[in-house]
Amino acid sequence: MSPDDRLCGIIDLLCECGITEDILASLTSIDKADILAFRNDPSELSYDKKYKLATNIIFIEVVLKEQLQKKYLKLEAKKREEC
Repeated sequence: MSPDDRLCGIIDLLCECGITEDILASLTSIDKADILAFRNDPSELSYDKKYKLATNIIFIEVVLKEQLQKKYLKLEAKKREEC
């Protein structure tokens, strides 16, 4: 797994847990359009923006890790119930 794929996975998890691209843009000072572009094609973002995005997203993920795990487990349980 590449670092870009790993970062996209963390962003996906944050979004699944209710932290929207708008919120991420506010917290990282990176345009929502850049976050969306990165999620679609990581090569579209400059190295400097990727670095800034990665450092901020990883910090958010570390700070919210316990809450994200709980929320993710609830989402997974709900999906299993729906099946």
